Amino acid sequence: MGNGEWKANELILSLFSIDEFSLRRLWISHPEFKSLCEDYTIANCALEHWLQDATKSQDYRDLVEELGQEIYIFLGEHGIQPKEIWAVSWSSQTGNGS
Repeated sequence: MGNGEWKANELILSLFSIDEFSLRRLWISHPEFKSLCEDYTIANCALEHWLQDATKSQDYRDLVEELGQEIYIFLGEHGIQPKEIWAVSWSSQTGNGS
């Protein structure tokens, strides 16, 4: 895995609290999951970049939320029960309670 792929994996591992073996298995066997994780990572980076712009940061916050829900559902459909901490990841980091 390249550096960008590992960054996506680290983010998914930490936010969803799933084991690395399960993540790697899904990453390799389901291209749509890999793409979803990469999109989630890019959206998180964009959100971090645009935190000072209320409109853009809200757009990216919404995108991160939507992608996070898709990842959560995908994991559940494949027998992996992640923790539901991802939904508060950015609100706790930015001080927003949304």
